[in-house]
Amino acid sequence: MKHLIISFLIVSSSWFSYAQTYIPFPTDSAIWRQNFLTYHPSGYFCLDFQEYINGDTAINGFTYHKIFITGSNGTNGGCNDVYFYDVNYYAIREDTSKQIFAYFYAGNYEFLLYDFNLGLGDTLADTLYGTQGPGGIVTAIDSVLVGTKYHKEYWISDQIGVATNYVALIEGLGSTYGLLADLTVNWSEKVNLLLCFMQNGQTVYPVGTSCTLVNVPELKKENRSVITPNPSNGNFIVWFPPDNHSISTITIFNSLGQLIKSINVSKSVAKVDINISGYPKGLYYIRAENSTINFNNKIILVRD
Repeated sequence: MKHLIISFLIVSSSWFSYAQTYIPFPTDSAIWRQNFLTYHPSGYFCLDFQEYINGDTAINGFTYHKIFITGSNGTNGGCNDVYFYDVNYYAIREDTSKQIFAYFYAGNYEFLLYDFNLGLGDTLADTLYGTQGPGGIVTAIDSVLVGTKYHKEYWISDQIGVATNYVALIEGLGSTYGLLADLTVNWSEKVNLLLCFMQNGQTVYPVGTSCTLVNVPELKKENRSVITPNPSNGNFIVWFPPDNHSISTITIFNSLGQLIKSINVSKSVAKVDINISGYPKGLYYIRAENSTINFNNKIILVRD
């Protein structure tokens, strides 16, 4: 019996120390496959995409890893109305204290993305999206297998006890919502989801699954609406596909689905300049449409 107890303690201790070894963020060959769904008065907006590291850049004396995004979006059951590809609008870096920072080129804006020095009972810091009610609290610390290594994960609950362990932060990966995601509670009208995570061409999370990436058809690569710069300080341009300059209306909604701006567009224009600098920083949804087609996109508003 003593031998059994000792053996169990040795195995348990070995597993615990193995899971406690800090796993840093990847610096190359990493892909986060994600999905996002939200509702606004015009219907459901879907974003199907992957973010990936491709190259480094030096900013203010720090080395950042450039994050690119490729995917598609759409409304009301379709997620492929508009395709976008190889868009690089931010970069990430990790410091020596287990903190991950993101830097947005528009507005020269850096913010804390993840802090893996958390303990039980700690509250998450505000993110790029600003204060969205009481921050989540760490209510459990566990580990999860990513590839062949155990990574520590921090389970988050809300402060009022309604949503328990609704999202997990995972060392060396991000969160179960994705790399860059609003970490508030998912609900029927807002859902973030990390579908899978790849390193060196292999799916390593969840273990035993296989990532299917979004492929942008070649014919779609020149038929898309684009917002630049994005993120923005509030002044940005909506560019329309070259074969579709008949957009008649642009509407802009905040993350709660509230209409904040509606713009009538002259026919046959290729672009529209927009200013929403008077609104709070956060995520906004852009809908450009006429009687037969519509384009949907999102913009992140930051501050200089």
